Amino acid sequence: MRRLLGVLKNLDLSHNRLADFPWQDLRGLGALQILKLSNNRLSSVPRGALAGLRELRSLWLNDNQLATLPARTFEALPALAQLQLFRNPFNCSCKLFWLKEWALSAPRTSSRAPAPRCMAVAVFGKEDEGTYTCLAVNEVGTREASVEVALAGSRGPPPRSCPATTRSPA
Repeated sequence: MRRLLGVLKNLDLSHNRLADFPWQDLRGLGALQILKLSNNRLSSVPRGALAGLRELRSLWLNDNQLATLPARTFEALPALAQLQLFRNPFNCSCKLFWLKEWALSAPRTSSRAPAPRCMAVAVFGKEDEGTYTCLAVNEVGTREASVEVALAGSRGPPPRSCPATTRSPA
């Protein structure tokens, strides 16, 4: 059985309401290319959790409860070409600035900019239009901050009827 897991290429655990995940169990999955953990209740990705997944090309962490990610979370993933992080309540603070820098420095093709929307990634495409809400936390308190993204030449503003912590498609 362990030998079979070592050649596993695709693991889809989406839509399982996972709040806790045995990240250490990923260590034996060196051939894994696609990991889908979207639409769960994950609130953290521990430092080093993805180490050893050198063949991973696609990582879906969207629609969880991630507020932050440890610095250099994705640096051990040289093959990563697609990263889905949207619809997470990221805490827009300096602790996430590394993510913007990482997203801008590494050449990769992905259908979504990997940095949280409040980090103001400079390169947007038509698919990035919409309303983004991020949880801003500081010593005074917590509040939601929203931003609308519409590209020049668009046919109109993005829809205004979106829930507070989601991104509405254009």
